[in-house]
Amino acid sequence: MTKVQTLLKALESDRTMLDVQRRGDEAFNSFNIKSWKIKSRDQLLDCLSQFYWHVDSHIIDTKGMANPDPDYTKAMARDVVFKMYGDKGEKVAFDMASQGIEGGLYRVLKDFTAARVAYFTDNRLTALVATFFKDTSVEEQLKAAEDYAKEYARFLPKEYSEPGAWDVKMHFFKILMYHPHLIKRMREMGKT
Repeated sequence: MTKVQTLLKALESDRTMLDVQRRGDEAFNSFNIKSWKIKSRDQLLDCLSQFYWHVDSHIIDTKGMANPDPDYTKAMARDVVFKMYGDKGEKVAFDMASQGIEGGLYRVLKDFTAARVAYFTDNRLTALVATFFKDTSVEEQLKAAEDYAKEYARFLPKEYSEPGAWDVKMHFFKILMYHPHLIKRMREMGKT
């Protein structure tokens, strides 16, 4: 088995994404959401700070450790909320959580969990792909890109199936990062 085949097998493994998803779901389901009645933004940020630590410690399997710096996790939680809901993310999350609109605090925490799961999944995929690039020569990478283009040409945009596979070679890192999503879509469509 070639290095790229080994990488693709690791990337295609549902375990990478499903394990992070399972841990995220476990964190969400074990958080005591009913104990929170959001009346102020400070209260929302306290909740999100605790939830940030709770979710992350479940995903990285350090459950039970005390949060060493709640101010740090509060700032990190605020960043997640801005990424989820845009520039007015904190206001949007507060309005949802305090007024019970659009799913209320439940929806905010569900979206938060999804954001953290995506973050950790992307980190894992990046580590796998970066290790492949570190451990292969440029020649091996170019050959792997050509082989990939031949194998998956029918699933890639037309520009990636041009002779010489130059677009695949230029964007091979990004393509490999997207590979698990491609495989998932193919499975959903029944093509693999």
